[in-house]
Amino acid sequence: MRTLLGVILLLFVSISQVMAQASHPALPDAETILRNVEHQYAGINDYTVTLEISVNVERLKVPPSKVTMYFKQPDKVHFSAQGFAMVPKQAVSFNFERLQERYDIEKGVETDTVNGRTEYRLILLPKNDKTKLRRVQLYVDPERWAPDSLRIPSLDGRVMAAGIRNQQVGDRWLPAEVTVTFGTASGDSSVVNVLEEVAPGRRQPPARGGSATIRYSDYRINTGLSDDLFKNETEEQGR
Repeated sequence: MRTLLGVILLLFVSISQVMAQASHPALPDAETILRNVEHQYAGINDYTVTLEISVNVERLKVPPSKVTMYFKQPDKVHFSAQGFAMVPKQAVSFNFERLQERYDIEKGVETDTVNGRTEYRLILLPKNDKTKLRRVQLYVDPERWAPDSLRIPSLDGRVMAAGIRNQQVGDRWLPAEVTVTFGTASGDSSVVNVLEEVAPGRRQPPARGGSATIRYSDYRINTGLSDDLFKNETEEQGR
């Protein structure tokens, strides 16, 4: 009788564990998530894309602008615009390739709700001590394996957050619209450094924070961009 009761109890516990695992499936590990994200961008050696940018910054009136962005692996970026344009460079040129080479993971995978959807949340720490980024909070869509939002605090207390709406380009999901909000630490009246001017020789007045909306269109992938296009940017980085 005791043996029969023990068997029944063991079966009950086993069934309960199976049901619990079915209702709360195990999360993929962070390396798998990052590998799936990287796969979205695998094979892109270069691309050109048109950006339409609307900027709203405190104490600064900025007209809408249209910019052409050129990107080439591993991390070459060039912007071209007619006249003055302000570009939130960290947001539009964030490279989601080789994430595992560039970042360590602070802790395990967690889930969070973004726009009513359950997404994976990762905390990434840059491996390069020279980077301006301290940590990146990355949210990933578990169906498309596309980054949907990120949050980047800087060493001086400023914070940039970006919401990403993706579009399908061929067999990839690439940004269609990015909404960026940025701000400064309390009492800091310096310029928000996530904004970078395309047109030289024009100073930005002090600003505490603001937002920007960037719309992406007319992707041209793997057209064989020349290194000469990025020559000026490379020289400036070497100074």
